Amino acid sequence: MAAEQGQSSAYFHWNAGWFGVQFGCTAFLLPGFIQYLGKDSLMASFCLASFAVLNAWGFCLWSLRKTLDAYSAIQRFTATVAVVLAVLVIAVNQRGLAEPVPLGVLAIFPAIMLMFFCQKQLAQHDQKSRPLD
Repeated sequence: MAAEQGQSSAYFHWNAGWFGVQFGCTAFLLPGFIQYLGKDSLMASFCLASFAVLNAWGFCLWSLRKTLDAYSAIQRFTATVAVVLAVLVIAVNQRGLAEPVPLGVLAIFPAIMLMFFCQKQLAQHDQKSRPLD
């Protein structure tokens, strides 16, 4: 996914791969829903609602692809998934529904966002350093 309108980089351009990223980032919520369905209806509902809301947000970002560059969209989506997962991890830990999950696992999201930022910066640098034909 990446930008359009002259802001595009080789790393970030809009394409159907968006839906793979979107579903891949939210699919874990469906087994969570099933797992908690018999144990804790509040957590099961949270998992299912989170899946629906995150996918609706992803479709919303996709629908804005003419005005929103893909880099900004993927950063927004990643940040939203991070917030939802943080709430889920805290709730699961507090409710004792599974082995405690260390909050440090949430550090993956800033790391991913930093990786996207570096890819964008490198792509922009590469575009600026190319000789004009």
